[in-house]
Amino acid sequence: MRFEDRVAIVTGGARGIGAATARRFAQDGAAVVIADVDEEPAHDVAAAVEQAGGQALALGCDVSQRSSVEALFEAALDRFGQVDFLVTCAGILRIHPVQEVTDEEWNAVIDTNLKGTFLCVQAAAKIMVPRIELGPSNINVNAVAPGLVETRMPR
Repeated sequence: MRFEDRVAIVTGGARGIGAATARRFAQDGAAVVIADVDEEPAHDVAAAVEQAGGQALALGCDVSQRSSVEALFEAALDRFGQVDFLVTCAGILRIHPVQEVTDEEWNAVIDTNLKGTFLCVQAAAKIMVPRIELGPSNINVNAVAPGLVETRMPR
């Protein structure tokens, strides 16, 4: 198991790509922290991981809020003692013609999809290295943009 003794945090881990990612990390031996604003399905994913013999922790987390992100990372450290991987799948989508998108909707999307990723990366970097410059510390950062995926979000 290539990720044995490693810990992965997956935001947006209750459904879709996030849930699949959490399950895959667990299959490869990692303990997974499944964080999602919708806590109930996050617990369902954690239960499935544990039933398959893995270790999991489900937590409610609003990635657009610094205090929620900080609580997420604190809980992960309390439970598992380390964080080795961060996958930021948390995201929201408002499907309207652009002329109909309100300021509140726009701000919610930016706060979740952009600011949320920044807050999570910042929290992870504080654990993984003493400064934010990640490259010199051999921390790889990858971005995957899968496009529209058949989940409940675009419906």
